[in-house]
Amino acid sequence: MRATVDVNEMMGNEKFLHLIVDGQKFLARVDPRTRARPGQEIDVLVDLGRAHLFDASTNLALDKVEIPEELREETQIPFATESV
Repeated sequence: MRATVDVNEMMGNEKFLHLIVDGQKFLARVDPRTRARPGQEIDVLVDLGRAHLFDASTNLALDKVEIPEELREETQIPFATESV
């Protein structure tokens, strides 16, 4: 999916990217060597087996969401890649 980097937050040995996709906010923990900068559009690939989802109205974790097997197998790829 295509995302716009809103904030690039260095946290020592990791980096958090605050992303916006279709008006929705996401937080991504990425390798600290990621060169994405605020305002840049990047392609984002999500490993759904490692994603943490939360209910927007309650802020509670959605740990009971069943991810279809076919999606789990296809999503074992790096999280953020810079667009060319």
